[in-house]
Amino acid sequence: MLARDIMQTEFDTLSPGDTIAAAVRHFKPVDGANRRRVFGLMVTDEDDHLAGMLSMYDILLFIQPKHAPIWGEMEDVDPSELYDRISGSG
Repeated sequence: MLARDIMQTEFDTLSPGDTIAAAVRHFKPVDGANRRRVFGLMVTDEDDHLAGMLSMYDILLFIQPKHAPIWGEMEDVDPSELYDRISGSG
């Protein structure tokens, strides 16, 4: 089996100027057709060339409180609340 046999060929992209809140809104919904969550987004420039990748992990590391060095200690944090807070929908 090859990568092309299982890869996704349709996906959402971000531009380098999109906000983090806009990115988070892409992560939360489940793709209805494939029932898959989006965990990473390609960031493309104005010519649709790949400029980079952004994952929810990247965002969580960016917003991680400096006093919480170990995510395992944050068991009382509901991830869906983080999505809502970052995206401004909560």
